[in-house]
Amino acid sequence: MPLSGPAPADDEQRREAFETMALEEREMRRNAAKDFPADLWSQDDAFHNSEYRRAKTLAGERRLRLPDVLLAIDEGLHRRWAAPANVTLRPTVPPCRPRPIH
Repeated sequence: MPLSGPAPADDEQRREAFETMALEEREMRRNAAKDFPADLWSQDDAFHNSEYRRAKTLAGERRLRLPDVLLAIDEGLHRRWAAPANVTLRPTVPPCRPRPIH
């Protein structure tokens, strides 16, 4: 008999997950920029690593399935859900270029 897990997230839960992740995006991007100050692609890659880890934590905290949290982020960006006040989301990816040599 398979173990039961959380039920699929409903619309409200996905929107709340999107809002939570959107509120934390600026800080996650700021931290990624510290690690890769001259490399926008690597900053974005580091941001998405942080975003994934935060989504995994959020799923556990709210008893949601991780794919539902990740889907909420994707849905929110593609459907242009309203972001929380004073939050600007960046739904683009910078081009991959050779890393600068310092």
